[in-house]
Amino acid sequence: MSRWRARFAHALFGSPDATSAPEAPAEAAASELEPVVEALRIVVSEQSDDALPPSAIGAGDHLYDCGHMDSMSAVALLGFIEERYGVTIDEVELAGDLCSLDALARRIVAQRPRGPGSR
Repeated sequence: MSRWRARFAHALFGSPDATSAPEAPAEAAASELEPVVEALRIVVSEQSDDALPPSAIGAGDHLYDCGHMDSMSAVALLGFIEERYGVTIDEVELAGDLCSLDALARRIVAQRPRGPGSR
């Protein structure tokens, strides 16, 4: 393998061997996700203009497209996430990759601080 290719592989994969790709991150266990999804569901419900019951908000629903959230409730939800879980999420991400409670919960579980004093 050429020297530049080995350096490139090392930069990407942490290994000089281009065949050793990094392992995929472990999928969050359902037991970790469920309480986060439920907490988010309650916040979205409390912020809804129509007093939407938590049970009406599916974990996979697109929060904007289904009318569960607007820009003001998004700000409240993101503030809750940062305060409760220590994870900062941009509002733009809510309209994209993090448009559902399930996607948000996965990001939170993957990025929240671990160890003593973490929630």
